Amino acid sequence: MPRILILIFFFVSACSSPFGDDVDDRIKEFDYQSTSKLDVSEEVPIKQFDIDLIEKIRSAEVEDVFTSRRYIHLKTPAEIIIGKIEKIVRHDNSLLVLDRAVSEKVVLFDHLGNFMFQVGKEGSGPGEYTMPWDIFMNESFIYVMDRTFVLHRYDYNNNFIDSKRLPIFAHSMFTQDDSTFLFANNKLMVNELSNHIIKINGDKVEATMLPIKGEAWDRWAANPFSYNPTFHGESFLHAPFLSNKIYEINTEGLKVKYKLKGDLDIPLDILNSPDRMLEFKNGLTYFYTHPVLETSTKLLLVIASPGKFMTVIYDKTTDQAQGYGGVRDNLFQGALQSFPKYAYGEEFYSILEVEELLALKGMLEADAQQLEEFKESNPEAFALMQQINDGSNPIIMVSDITIQ
Repeated sequence: MPRILILIFFFVSACSSPFGDDVDDRIKEFDYQSTSKLDVSEEVPIKQFDIDLIEKIRSAEVEDVFTSRRYIHLKTPAEIIIGKIEKIVRHDNSLLVLDRAVSEKVVLFDHLGNFMFQVGKEGSGPGEYTMPWDIFMNESFIYVMDRTFVLHRYDYNNNFIDSKRLPIFAHSMFTQDDSTFLFANNKLMVNELSNHIIKINGDKVEATMLPIKGEAWDRWAANPFSYNPTFHGESFLHAPFLSNKIYEINTEGLKVKYKLKGDLDIPLDILNSPDRMLEFKNGLTYFYTHPVLETSTKLLLVIASPGKFMTVIYDKTTDQAQGYGGVRDNLFQGALQSFPKYAYGEEFYSILEVEELLALKGMLEADAQQLEEFKESNPEAFALMQQINDGSNPIIMVSDITIQ
């Protein structure tokens, strides 16, 4: 499909109901009449950030901020090319990658980047998906959530197990025990389910969390979950849209873990006016929708404030926070375009765009003297360039992150 058509489709989808014509039948399949509403617990100490006290600099220097770097080259057969990595999930020695923008594939690798298999396949038959939107895996199964309100389950031999119809289109999903699931809700018109987080067990909606306030908020209800399996265990982090709080959530309930100083009071008339909300939110300070990445010693989050976005790295060991306006990539000449997408153990996973490295490689190879100078001054990037060609996938950079 030409790119312009994809953009048009996505715009229409974002501006209209994500339910389709069978919303009433789909909702009726689920028992939500006895749904409980789980309250927020604030039993644990809450780390509060004061944006005015966070030291800000213009950009993050790759060599200073992304330390202890190593690289995972994703190897695939010639017929499978990953265009853009949307999400990474790791469990033990398996690495699951989602490309929903270009190839629309879900691919499983080992932790070294060796190809294992494409999970399922595209299509509309049993176990097939048309637009994979989120992925998850645990010790037993691999999950692919399709934009068509279906959650598919596969084993580690790539056998299709079953599919589960969903009452909602969700942005993210999480499970502990392969029967109880938590989903990030998206623009739901059923009052009993109008909450940011929906807990489903079988065909029963067991609980709802974090009420959605107003029609405008409802439009952007589904924000991504973030979890580090080795650190969070059976929980994940979630920052609702236009929120000054980050919650830690599991199937039993939720608690506030991080907070921005100050109240985030939005008038009811604004909450019920999507058009007015678009303009009003530009004057607010809140946690942005970028996944909140956490290890035992570091926290990475994004704060939106009037006129700008700021990525913050918080060092728990020193209680210091540093704000960054972006990444200044003089190491890879622009191949690293953003902060990490995922955290596992004590490490953070970032994406290197191969197209940028290929362009740099072509330019240098056209000038022997310049190539030799680059080899001497930047052996790390030079070594990466030697390993790529036109058929290469994005490279995953694994590193620590430190305050500059």
